[in-house]
Amino acid sequence: MSASRVLHIVNKMGYGGIETFLMNIYRNIDKNQIQFDFAVHTKEQGDYDEEIKKLGGNIYYFTPRRKSVIQYKRDWEKFLSENKNKYVAIHMHSSSLTTILPLKIAKKYGIKKRFIHAHNTYQKGRIHNILNKFNQKNIDKIATKCFACSTEAGKYVYGNRQFELINNAIDASKYSFNIEKRNQIRKEMGIEDNLAILHIGRFNYQKNHQFLINIFEEIAKQEEKAKLFLIGVGELQQTIKNMVKEKNIENKVYFLNTRNDINEIMQAMDILVFPSYHEGLPVVLIEAQAAGLKIFASDKITKEVKITNLLEFISLDVTQKKWAKLILENKNYKREDTEKEILKAHYEMKELVNKLKMYYLN
Repeated sequence: MSASRVLHIVNKMGYGGIETFLMNIYRNIDKNQIQFDFAVHTKEQGDYDEEIKKLGGNIYYFTPRRKSVIQYKRDWEKFLSENKNKYVAIHMHSSSLTTILPLKIAKKYGIKKRFIHAHNTYQKGRIHNILNKFNQKNIDKIATKCFACSTEAGKYVYGNRQFELINNAIDASKYSFNIEKRNQIRKEMGIEDNLAILHIGRFNYQKNHQFLINIFEEIAKQEEKAKLFLIGVGELQQTIKNMVKEKNIENKVYFLNTRNDINEIMQAMDILVFPSYHEGLPVVLIEAQAAGLKIFASDKITKEVKITNLLEFISLDVTQKKWAKLILENKNYKREDTEKEILKAHYEMKELVNKLKMYYLN
């Protein structure tokens, strides 16, 4: 008997938070029972595309809705009319209800399980927010289940509609702190006696990199051996590179682009700084806590992400000097294995996989 197939709808299968979350599930799910396919809103290859194919999944590339709503509708009509008997469920991942057309068409062609999954607490742009409010009225008729990564994300996307929390779980054992591994990786990176500060996130407005660079500039004034490692790509990357150059801290800031060894890099780091303007529930903060890494994050981020005492929230209204002061005052903490705390908070991948399996198959 062949595995039941689930279609996940995302923007692109790159090294982003939602995509990494999905790949963690995909790697851990029993593929004799369930197989994943992915529909992406781009014609470009994603970072995970080759791995998806090796795991037995398919990737379907759609013209983005913003380029042509008419073509977008035609493509989905054609695809789902031809594949209506292929999928036991459609699982759409989004930051808002701006685009729910694929779920409407899935309903039209009789696909019984239609899930929408909220992953953010804010979407920039007036049109996004208008469409989100409008589609809230009809989402109960279109989706059979509404999921959210956090309470705040669920309230923003669904309004007063009911939703269920799906924790952004991880394979905690993969991140467990190991002093021998830390020392080895720090030696390989040439940072044995440095204060290593990390940020992971796409270079866009939401992640607030300019504020981050200003914080690090203040740290570097007081801590000569401080280094900042930035993981991610995006439209503002060159802007931030220019900013680093203007501040004359190029020899202290490293742009690592996208990486598939985040768990190992976290072992080597000392502090993670995360001053985002808004987030759903960033999986990177769960990963960092699982790695025993001290975190300083914006108070705009949902408080549900705090599952250990390693995470501290700081207001964005506080000056960069104050951020730097708090970070330097707390740099000499004791690094410990936090896997038990991750398990207790129900952020372990096996638990999530069993929960989703129930929804897909029952």
